[in-house]
Amino acid sequence: MDASERFKRSMRIILSRSQKPLVLRAGRLYPINREAFLTLVNASYSYYTLLSQMNDR
Repeated sequence: MDASERFKRSMRIILSRSQKPLVLRAGRLYPINREAFLTLVNASYSYYTLLSQMNDR
């Protein structure tokens, strides 16, 4: 590959970082996976919708 050393080093860093799984943290304390995060978001939206409908009555 005919590229500069800076580019090659940047690509190695990008590739090494892309190998690590993304970890979300709940409250900066507990790691939470994607499935648990989506469940939390869906439940939060459902509760918000319920409270919003009750407030409109």
